[in-house]
Amino acid sequence: MSLIKKTYIYIFCAVLLCILINIDVYAGDPLIEGIKIEDNYKTSSQAKAGNIQEVTGRVIIIHADNDKIGYMAGAGFDIYEKDTIISQPGGHIRFKMNDGSILSAASDTKLVISRSIYEPQEKTRDYFLNMLIGKAHFLVKKISGYKSRFEVKTKTAVVGVRGSEFIIESQISTKVTTLENTILWVENFNFPDQGIQVGSFMQTIIGEGMLPTIPEPVSSDEIKQITQDVLPVIPKKDEISLEPEPGTGEINVEIQETLLVEEPKIDIEEPEMTMDISDIVEDINDMIQDDIPSDVTHETIHPYDPDQELSGGSGTGGP
Repeated sequence: MSLIKKTYIYIFCAVLLCILINIDVYAGDPLIEGIKIEDNYKTSSQAKAGNIQEVTGRVIIIHADNDKIGYMAGAGFDIYEKDTIISQPGGHIRFKMNDGSILSAASDTKLVISRSIYEPQEKTRDYFLNMLIGKAHFLVKKISGYKSRFEVKTKTAVVGVRGSEFIIESQISTKVTTLENTILWVENFNFPDQGIQVGSFMQTIIGEGMLPTIPEPVSSDEIKQITQDVLPVIPKKDEISLEPEPGTGEINVEIQETLLVEEPKIDIEEPEMTMDISDIVEDINDMIQDDIPSDVTHETIHPYDPDQELSGGSGTGGP
């Protein structure tokens, strides 16, 4: 083979390698079809809805300002009302809403923050999330004294929440699994008057055009399996911050995990114990005298005397 042919082959291989390196392996993802992806994250003109706590893999955020541009998500970025959040294959995201609720989305999930209103001064919370496809773990903060509404809509169901922990899996049908201290109202939006209440550690399925199934209990092993492909909703210790509640200036510390707290050491001052042998001898003699029968004279009794040396013979006042 001539030197010229070898040179052409080398050039061709180099060009082909460059093309392969720059191919976007996510280009065929139908969830971002027609979306231009940019690395430099930009803010939105919409109201802030929350903040991203953790991202693994590739997650895209699309603002309502321009629904043809998506931004690579990263920890610490703000999210906004009407944002669309898309986790691509291998991608996961966990974010915290303004009210303290936490959402964690698995891979291949698409959801929209359709409405995000949290006004502590007016004691109002109104959230509406549209989960088009995928899986998400929700830890909705319980608040009292508020006019509160928190709803999640899928293709086949609407889930009403007041303060609960649950997982929603949305494909052709919707599967809702509840965790501890949870009460949900679940309905097929085609039959709004025929919903059901779902308590803790239960599961219901809502098929297309179908009413929710009768809730059935789920085991801890089943829950572990369901949640294994989502980031934990429990924040890490180093993610807990002391930030004022929006609009209140008050610091609200919430730790969602069990911490080992060292019990405070209490120094108890023990009373000083002193021992006086003469006092003990006197007490013993008093007890002996109290037990002497009335017809026995005192001369026949020889109480213990610590100053008297013990001898090998009998006592001085023997019988």
